[in-house]
Amino acid sequence: MCPDPLRRFHREEYSVKVPESLPVGSVVVAVGARSLSLVTYAITAARSGDGVTWTEDMGPESFLPLAINPTSGAVTLVRELDFEEHREYRVTIRATNVVKASSTCSLVVAVSDSNDNVPRFTSLSFEGVVLENSARGTVVHAARNGTSLGYPLQTSARDLDSGVNGLLYYHIRDRAARQLFSVDSNTGVIQICATSRLDHEAHPEVEFLVFVSDSGAPVRLHAPSPARVHVTILNLNDNPPRFNQSEFQAQVFLPTFEGVRVLQVKATDPDGLSELRFSLMEEGDLEAKNEVSVRPPAFRLNATSGLITVSSPAEVLPEQTLSVMVSDGKFTDRASVKVRALPLPSSGMRFTKKVYQTSAAENSTRRHPIAMVSLIGTALSEHVEFTLLNEEAEGEWFEVERTSGAIQTSGVPLDREQKEWHALVIQAVSPESNPPRVAHVLCNVTVKDMNDNRPIFLDLPYYAMIPHNAPVGYTVAHVRAVDLDKGKNGEIRYELLRSDPELFSISKHSGEIFLDRSPRERYQPEYLLTVAAHDKGTPPLHSETVVRVKLLDQLMPIWDTPYLNATIAEDFPLDIPFLTATAEAPSNSKGESRTR
Repeated sequence: MCPDPLRRFHREEYSVKVPESLPVGSVVVAVGARSLSLVTYAITAARSGDGVTWTEDMGPESFLPLAINPTSGAVTLVRELDFEEHREYRVTIRATNVVKASSTCSLVVAVSDSNDNVPRFTSLSFEGVVLENSARGTVVHAARNGTSLGYPLQTSARDLDSGVNGLLYYHIRDRAARQLFSVDSNTGVIQICATSRLDHEAHPEVEFLVFVSDSGAPVRLHAPSPARVHVTILNLNDNPPRFNQSEFQAQVFLPTFEGVRVLQVKATDPDGLSELRFSLMEEGDLEAKNEVSVRPPAFRLNATSGLITVSSPAEVLPEQTLSVMVSDGKFTDRASVKVRALPLPSSGMRFTKKVYQTSAAENSTRRHPIAMVSLIGTALSEHVEFTLLNEEAEGEWFEVERTSGAIQTSGVPLDREQKEWHALVIQAVSPESNPPRVAHVLCNVTVKDMNDNRPIFLDLPYYAMIPHNAPVGYTVAHVRAVDLDKGKNGEIRYELLRSDPELFSISKHSGEIFLDRSPRERYQPEYLLTVAAHDKGTPPLHSETVVRVKLLDQLMPIWDTPYLNATIAEDFPLDIPFLTATAEAPSNSKGESRTR
């Protein structure tokens, strides 16, 4: 009997393209080989397009989603395809007949993409910043905590599909947001589309949603959640400051005093980027200063608070118009202040003294009553209110109790060395009278000195040189100290703490150091004298310093002065003498000396 040869497959390679959405159980392709006897088919090996391999001994639990009918040669789908996982399969199929003759062929299955993945944003919230007044088309910058990161704000999303199915389309649905911003439909970059300028004062922050969908057909898929975009409109100094009114009115009662409050002008700036600076302007003067006085110098304006106070009471005119300016560093505004000076009306109400005199302790941090002002000429139940008129100048240290007239320290320490006398201007007003009755009085406060300053040595450091033949009584050095305190607290006495007591002494009043014995008797090349300066306060305070004294031997020249000072211009020419220093050499055996 003749053997049964197995002829080849109808094709050496089969190729088929199937969609990833092909249902499980579908026939992918049917292969066949010619033989006179029964043929059985089997898949012997497979490899995916990304390099994953399969062999026959791995069993059906492997990655291969294909199976072949051993009798018919039909290749069917046994597991769902996923284009994003494997895009191609290369399969080897073997056909065997009853006499064990066999032949092989190749099958290439290409998986095509289906729109089965929805796009998803990489983040559900994005933050950006942009300057107000930016032009149309300006790209918004990405930001973190309100600070620009220096690159465009992109609302990015990802879609696992490919081709048209993975092509994303970004859009904004909110009509109000679309009046200000747009999103590039392809890239997701946010930019300005406003036809009018962005205004921080109108919209300091804008929040809107960005949606994304793919371009798949026949149905587009949308992201399950939109991205929230928060854009901060950064402020620019694009608005001028404005006074609350163009013309202010104020009045001052005469006699008046320095520091008395006249009026506080106020202004606002919508931008609020910088501190407003106020100034009083003279004709044609545009320069703002911290404390600017008009000519004549009757009034002063605080540059930061806008408070106008009396500067020179003698120069206050019956009527005066001041020009005030406010600036934010770029823009300015002006207003006028009309000040009328009126004699204090005689109402029969007056203080019991023309001037009150009192004192306050230096350095105290306690609130302490220092005076009580009182009135005469008031009714038994008349309500009177007391105020401190020069609060700008003195309100840091002193307070006036509104109903009783008690004057007390505020608890802020007074410093006599900075300001020894304070003049408080007290006003009493009977607000229920018609017209209101007013009285003024001056209260002078003297700050009592405390011994809170140590003596301070001047002209440090101290160096001295004495010749070997210096006589007894020779002035070695002169130390000087000062004490900022007053009276006994500021009086100073000097004392030598460490020295040769038989060689040096010091005047306790002047600070002069004298030679008490000839240095040749107790020769030492250098002496270190410790000098103390004591004040006479209670308790006394002192400071110490060192005087370095060098003894010159008989062969050393002696300078005319131990210190030389000179001042020259920075463009002083080279090689030109600017200082002469002279010293005298000791006498030779003939009694001659020489100076160089």
